[in-house]
Amino acid sequence: MAVFVCDKCGALFEARCKPKKCENCGSTQISRKA
Repeated sequence: MAVFVCDKCGALFEARCKPKKCENCGSTQISRKA
C-alpha cells in the first residue's frame, strides 16, 4: 500500500494505485507521499 496526499486540501489516502480524484474535495491534484 502507498500513501497519497491531496495537494489542494491535504487529505491522505492509502491506496494500491494513485486515486483519480480526492474523495474529500474532488481535486485531481494528488501526489505520492513518501
